[in-house]
Amino acid sequence: MFQKLDDVVLKHKELTELLWILKLFQIQRKIMEYNKALNSIDEVVQKYTYYKNRKEEMESLKEDLKTEKDAEMKEMML
Repeated sequence: MFQKLDDVVLKHKELTELLWILKLFQIQRKIMEYNKALNSIDEVVQKYTYYKNRKEEMESLKEDLKTEKDAEMKEMML
């Protein structure tokens, strides 16, 4: 009688371990999925960020150019 219960306990342990392995596999698969999605948009994000930064710099320089009174400084800004 106890042998059958021991077998059930062992089966329970095996199933629990298998379930954890499957859960880890699912997590690993999600990590791969998200990494692939991130890689697919990474270049666009980098280029857009670069563009936005250059645009902000140009706008700032335009403002500085409008307010600058010294002719030599204006010449250097161009």
